[in-house]
Amino acid sequence: WFFLLPSYWCPRRIASYSEKKSRVFPSVYEPDPNKPLPSGITRGLEVSNLRKEFVSEHGTVIAVDNLSLDMFRDQVFALLGHNGAGKTTTINMLSGMFPVTSGDAILHTRDKRQLSISEHLGALKNALGVCPQHDVLYPDLTVKEHLKILARIKGIQGSTIQEEVDKAIQLVGLTEKVNAYARSLSGGQKRKLSICLALIGNSELVFLDEPTSGVDPYSRRSMWEVIRRAKK
Repeated sequence: WFFLLPSYWCPRRIASYSEKKSRVFPSVYEPDPNKPLPSGITRGLEVSNLRKEFVSEHGTVIAVDNLSLDMFRDQVFALLGHNGAGKTTTINMLSGMFPVTSGDAILHTRDKRQLSISEHLGALKNALGVCPQHDVLYPDLTVKEHLKILARIKGIQGSTIQEEVDKAIQLVGLTEKVNAYARSLSGGQKRKLSICLALIGNSELVFLDEPTSGVDPYSRRSMWEVIRRAKK
């Protein structure tokens, strides 16, 4: 009897992807570099039409489709999206890990420079801190050794290195593990060390890719507190 129903002969039209997207995201944020910012707000990172394409055996895959956004200094910016939305790819482009297909991003530094990822990548890397999605640590190096090596890479010199290391270790709460090898750390402690590596050297901009993934609720809360303190 189902074939007698009007819905069988005149089914409801299925909305297209673009129509569904417009309902879920009724408006798209488009930064305007010419629009004055509110008092006390300073633009930190300006992303314009960032695009990343990968070529596969099935054709071209668009991982990031003309992303534009602004990040502001002394604020925590959250980039949200489902798995495969391109969040990690975006961070990899902004930090210089992946070349961009098109578009650009400009970091507005404290000393009033404007560093572009397409033109000033070397200087930009020294101004950035990155905590990757998965810990990238050397199992036979201690917490202190990890931090000292990265401090030197970022151009910190002399006695300032030890000061920066001590400050970063205290910030994330790894004081008791300063001489422990990375292989002996728990999952939560490894994430803390990864965050610590991103923060050392007074980074102008810090990218944290799922910094609390795989940790217990107490450690998660502790790490968010670290991020809140570092923001100040």
